[in-house]
Amino acid sequence: MKKSFFSHGKLLLTGEYLVLDGAKAFALPTNKGQQMTVNMLPGSGNIHWTAKDVNGNIWLNFSFILQEVHLIPVTMGTLDTSPEVIILKNIFENALGLNPYFLNNQTDYEVVTKLQFSTDWGLGSSSTLIANIAKWAEVDSMKLFLNSMDGSGYDVAVALESQPIIYYLETKKPIWEVANFNPSFTNQLYFVYLKQKQNSRNEIANYKNLTKPTSLQIEKINAITQQILECIDLKSFEKLITEHETILAQILKTEPVKDLLFKDYPGSIKSLGAWGGDFILATGNEAITYFKNKGFDTVLSWEEMIKI
Repeated sequence: MKKSFFSHGKLLLTGEYLVLDGAKAFALPTNKGQQMTVNMLPGSGNIHWTAKDVNGNIWLNFSFILQEVHLIPVTMGTLDTSPEVIILKNIFENALGLNPYFLNNQTDYEVVTKLQFSTDWGLGSSSTLIANIAKWAEVDSMKLFLNSMDGSGYDVAVALESQPIIYYLETKKPIWEVANFNPSFTNQLYFVYLKQKQNSRNEIANYKNLTKPTSLQIEKINAITQQILECIDLKSFEKLITEHETILAQILKTEPVKDLLFKDYPGSIKSLGAWGGDFILATGNEAITYFKNKGFDTVLSWEEMIKI
């Protein structure tokens, strides 16, 4: 028997970092995500795992041996303790903790995952994986995430909903609601990859070492998030994302990316997710020519990037 699962990736438009401190974040699902197929055969409780990148190249290939609610990772008959495998082992064992019956020792599982985006893009290779495993295990995706990883969990919520969401933490409890966002100016919004992949776990740790944002700063970000949802013209949108950049720059003690790298760009620019790498959002139809002339070849339209 074969099962197939798919989860969309994500981009965080507002509330980056501050979502960890209770701010309301606005997140969007991407067209591209991660596919996972599970082929179940008679066996003895082994999981044969193959992970493929966007080009179909195998970047992870190993097996788990099931022993009650524990998994022994092996590659070529040898114990595998590589970081990626240990993360997967942790996710699976937490899934078994939530549903001890989703695996059994009379079945072998051939699992193949396939990313539709580059692992460097920061669109949620981990969150889409957790969402897919949770669907397979028939467990709560958010519980599985919170038991397995650090972070706010907004990316898992996006993978679950496959729609834009407003997400926040209330006394550390994840809360989200589906949001409507399809303004007339999306044809003037572009996503540019800066070629500097950020490690989310490291960036979260660095943020936690900074002075906590004030309640006023969080209130301002919440207001901007709401105003962006209600925005009907590009000029107002540009003003809001610029104000958002200014507040985050003060908190992170760094310059906004436009001031740092693209001062002469005629439109507005906003960092997305972890600052300093991954994607930025740029406004205006000059984006494709401007950024490609600067050597940034990945410039995607709203329609190409966002699941509408």
